[in-house]
Amino acid sequence: MPNRDIGGRFLSVPLGMRFWDKVQKTDGCWLWTGSVERNGYARMEVRLDERELVHRIAWALIHGPIPDNMCVLHRCDVRHCVNPAHLFLGTKGENNTDRRDKGRNDDRRVPKNPLAKLTDEQVIEIRNATLGSRALAKLYPVSARTIRKLRSGFGWKHLNG
Repeated sequence: MPNRDIGGRFLSVPLGMRFWDKVQKTDGCWLWTGSVERNGYARMEVRLDERELVHRIAWALIHGPIPDNMCVLHRCDVRHCVNPAHLFLGTKGENNTDRRDKGRNDDRRVPKNPLAKLTDEQVIEIRNATLGSRALAKLYPVSARTIRKLRSGFGWKHLNG
């Protein structure tokens, strides 16, 4: 990941130097000390206006380019860990299986919106009801438009299928 001239502007400090300056090495995880997103992952600008996940940068700096369609997974399950010994390559399917096996699948499939007006059971009832959208909107605390969206499979995707 060499520095590139993007629109006449340069990233003057090499990526490796910028990257390792923001890593706190411990006996276990090597933690990213730069900003971390709410989901626990961290990104860094690799070129002007181009950001990449820091664990992917760590892999590429140590092992070279990441093959197309491959993910970089964590053995330690610490999303902002960049210790190359804790990282391994896998397919998207292997990444999904790894996440599920580690008990993190629920954070992607179960709605956690505390402002949700409907329960899973109510959504199932709405989808199976024979009443029209307006009639259902009078029975539930949502609009007829929301009823139509739910019936078409929009939202609450963990209940689809």
